[in-house]
Amino acid sequence: MKNEPKLSYAGTPERQELWEKPIKITNMSVELDLPHRQQIKSAELSPKQIVEIDFRGLEKKDCPNVVFGRPHEGEFVPQELRDRFSEEGIKTFVMVDRGTGGRGSTTGIFQNENIPSVGTLISRFVVDPNRAPMLDQKPDNPVVPGKVLWTAGAHDEPLYKEGQEPDEEEINRLVEKLYLPYYNGMMSVIGSLADRRESKKERILVIDGHSFPTSKEFLPYYKKYGYEEKDVEVLPMFVIGDQDGKTCDQDIRDAFVAALEKNFAKLPENIQQQLKKNIKGPLVGINDPLKGVHNVKFYGQRSEGVNAIQIECHESAYTEEGAGGYYDFKYNEENIKVLNKLLEDTVRDIDPLLKSK
Repeated sequence: MKNEPKLSYAGTPERQELWEKPIKITNMSVELDLPHRQQIKSAELSPKQIVEIDFRGLEKKDCPNVVFGRPHEGEFVPQELRDRFSEEGIKTFVMVDRGTGGRGSTTGIFQNENIPSVGTLISRFVVDPNRAPMLDQKPDNPVVPGKVLWTAGAHDEPLYKEGQEPDEEEINRLVEKLYLPYYNGMMSVIGSLADRRESKKERILVIDGHSFPTSKEFLPYYKKYGYEEKDVEVLPMFVIGDQDGKTCDQDIRDAFVAALEKNFAKLPENIQQQLKKNIKGPLVGINDPLKGVHNVKFYGQRSEGVNAIQIECHESAYTEEGAGGYYDFKYNEENIKVLNKLLEDTVRDIDPLLKSK
């Protein structure tokens, strides 16, 4: 693909050996006794095992030309880093994109047996698969926080104890171990979909799946985007980002929005109300305030027939917060299943457009 970062993605023998070596990881959500969707407390897994590539959809004749990416579902951190976290770090490393995926007995909004997908166990704050992997990269949008390894949390406090922050050499090792396997997983699915096409005129859609909280804990984060509390209160259930039309053909985006609205309207009234009860905004917003970050720009190569959108789901549609706010919540698993099916139906509706020759 065009616009590749400087870092080579090739699977060299040295990298292959590195990706086979197990590392000790621990689940921060379990450690803080919070609801968790990745059903492991701690483990020794290789980088290849840390990335989940779900090929089930590709085994079916009617597999749509769509892949779901789940770059921010990870609840785990390498044990070698755990003791170096600051108090801010401990709170930040449990800030996952809730409900987007899971591993074990649970499923997620962007995890479906009929649509291929890629996810990771590792927290975005260790290595962020939705940021460019170059350490010296100047962000396209300075407002968007974080680099491939985050150093400050939601409140702009350091994630690591003083003097314990990973240096450039260690960050590069973490990228080699934990970033590249996710990238390779995404490229393997995109490549498999491309190989299945009956014509090069068929298009592929990469959906980068995320969720966003509106807890007051996150107001400092939203203020970076120029959003005050009154603005956050009226955010939509879904925010679709395509960098203002740069990463996805408009007919695909418009068809996706129309199908999403149609399928939501077909839900029983009581289910619609259950999903919307804590949401004051509309069903769908486009590029406001979340336009998509690295992944839509990197995978969305329209000239090569690969389109990309970022979908952000309002967490209030399927989580309930208690008196303790963001760190006191529970999942509504039934609502997650409804959203999972809603997105599958929407993907099915637009698939003929993607496959038109």
